Amino acid sequence: MNKRKKGFTLIELMTVVAIMAIILAIALPNYDGFVRRANRTEAKNLLLRIAAEQEKFFTTFNRYSGDLTGGRTGNPATSGLNMADDTQENPGDAAFYNITFNPAIPANGLSFTLRATPAGAVQSVDECGALTLNNTGVRTALGPSAPANCW
Repeated sequence: MNKRKKGFTLIELMTVVAIMAIILAIALPNYDGFVRRANRTEAKNLLLRIAAEQEKFFTTFNRYSGDLTGGRTGNPATSGLNMADDTQENPGDAAFYNITFNPAIPANGLSFTLRATPAGAVQSVDECGALTLNNTGVRTALGPSAPANCW
């Protein structure tokens, strides 16, 4: 009577490991791309929100604000937007992009430019690079390959 032992052979186990390695080699780069795109979307939303606050300020004071750090404490110079408060409420946004604000030069209050610069190991390899938005709504991507679908 020949009793056959139950279990896996080494060849079967190695086949499964090889298949899993192939699947992982394909899936991991795709996952990283989705993560970068999601982080980029968060940065774009923040830029658009700041620009909307600037437009709201412009309708009230007939100029853009030159300072976005006044907070929600009643300072009319910021129209209720405080970038420091925003990054505390959404710390993930600050971890992947550095948001900078450049008021008009000369400081006449008639224009501004916002920039989201990639930060951290995940976003630093994003093909879109830094994203900019100005008061006229012009959106640019300053990356090395800067594809058309960055915005």
